[in-house]
Amino acid sequence: MNKCVFLDRDGVINQDPPHYVHKIEDMVILPRVGEAIRLLNDKGYLVIVVSNQSGVGRGMYTEKDVDIFHKEMHSRLFDSNTTWITHYYYCPHKPEDDCWCRKPKPGMLLNASEKFDIDLSESWLIGDKRTDCEAADAAGVRSILVLTGHGMEEALKPGQHREAKDLYSAVTDYIVEV
Repeated sequence: MNKCVFLDRDGVINQDPPHYVHKIEDMVILPRVGEAIRLLNDKGYLVIVVSNQSGVGRGMYTEKDVDIFHKEMHSRLFDSNTTWITHYYYCPHKPEDDCWCRKPKPGMLLNASEKFDIDLSESWLIGDKRTDCEAADAAGVRSILVLTGHGMEEALKPGQHREAKDLYSAVTDYIVEV
């Protein structure tokens, strides 16, 4: 079985706001993200993005726009074959649709677990919202809340979950020894 680090996208990998970021020209990759992902890859972790993209369901942009955004993100992060994201999952539904894949529900994580033979008990989810931590709990995955993106507004009660200032710190403080 594989171990995995699931990453929320907006606020963890790229800057959020602007909310509903979907245009390539609005993409701002946060500092040390590529380096953090490389550390995870080097330690044998799959890295899978799990992102709520309700802008699709709201008609603000299309699934094709999301795919273009992910391809551009991938090319900006990884200029060689030494670092990679295994797969990008996203939920295009609005919160009121109450679907199984939208975080805080665990659908994206469970689908990835089945497809990539992931041991959820050996895996992590890093996000910037409580809903990320709740999805991790629902799937049996350890979670880390980063204080980038919405993380400062979403700070948890002491001892509730792990916190880190950003993705690189989350990886080096809790997952990978450097």
